[in-house]
Amino acid sequence: MPLFATRRRPLLRLGTGAAAFVLAAVGLALPQQAAATQPAPPSLPNADSYGIDFQSITPVTGTHNPTSAPLYDVKLTTAAIYKQVDPAKPTVQPLRPVITVRILLPQGYQTNPANAYQSLYLLHGGTGDFDDWSRVDEGDIVQLAAQASYNGIVVMPEGGSAGWYSNWQTGTKGNIAPQWETFHIQQLVPWIDANFNTLKTKQGRMIAGLSMGGYGALRYAGRFPELFGAAAGFSPGTNIEMPWAQTLIHASVVAPTSPGASIGDPANIPDLDPYRYPLGWLWGPHQVFGPNGPNWDAQNPVKLATAGKYQTYPHKLALYAGTDEADIHGSVVDMHNNLKAVEGPVAKHRFCAGPGNHSWPYWRNGLTDFLRYARGETPASCTANTGWSLQS
Repeated sequence: MPLFATRRRPLLRLGTGAAAFVLAAVGLALPQQAAATQPAPPSLPNADSYGIDFQSITPVTGTHNPTSAPLYDVKLTTAAIYKQVDPAKPTVQPLRPVITVRILLPQGYQTNPANAYQSLYLLHGGTGDFDDWSRVDEGDIVQLAAQASYNGIVVMPEGGSAGWYSNWQTGTKGNIAPQWETFHIQQLVPWIDANFNTLKTKQGRMIAGLSMGGYGALRYAGRFPELFGAAAGFSPGTNIEMPWAQTLIHASVVAPTSPGASIGDPANIPDLDPYRYPLGWLWGPHQVFGPNGPNWDAQNPVKLATAGKYQTYPHKLALYAGTDEADIHGSVVDMHNNLKAVEGPVAKHRFCAGPGNHSWPYWRNGLTDFLRYARGETPASCTANTGWSLQS
């Protein structure tokens, strides 16, 4: 059974199709080119607000053209992400490490301060990071946004290597319970609206992600329909109750780079970086979501679909999955069917599928398709992926 690759972004393989659920494909940085003139960072009128302590905003230089689509890294701290579980126990330090949110601003943002722009929250996959969607060898969001004629803001936050876009129910070996939902939903979204020229309405916000980030996007969209007007998942996790999904969640939260994680033997799992949430005992998903039962229904996209939580997204919800990732595709089909059962005879969401695997070319094409679909277009084909079609 293949285990973990040991490059910059590990790729977990754990059986046919199931394995890639959490994790994105691997990439190497490209050589940097001479930087063009970068616009000065925008002023942030409410930099310290909503529980966020602002540290800095700096231009991102490299292979993109910063004059046409400037990228910035915002560094901040918050008490939400690494919440101390038991004050009497030793706790990993610091509890407020500096984290980064990468932001793409549209062309002309600085010269048109009266304009308000749509915002897209773009979530990375397992073992990924905030820069995945902007790397030219991975998401290449600068080029992709231009191709899709998307002239809005893109917010690419950290989500933890195995954070699962959730408020963890119990602690890790570092005596912390990550509160990613609190950070993203209660802090980051209003902070972005308070500091950037955004459309501060449900219709002005979209959310999307790949793999673990696809789960996060669908989870947030179903739990907070008042915040987002459109949502998409690319190779997303849609059913955390499936045995293969629980195995992957378990492996990811035990230790993403640990050989012992593949067989679930705590004795073989070393104490690695506590920010990677090594547990070493118990069944991983329960640490994240709490005891299996009614609580899981509120975390599970297939159950949220049955409960009608996506009905506020008519023709604004899109799912994408390759048939070569059999378990993921099968679970997305289940969510598709649950959505249809609630929607009635006329489908109000988009499900694109065809030959493909868990890799960036398919996710990039999916995002391009989604951006066009979300603004009301009917794309001529169901992504640019060969052999893909709209599923009925």
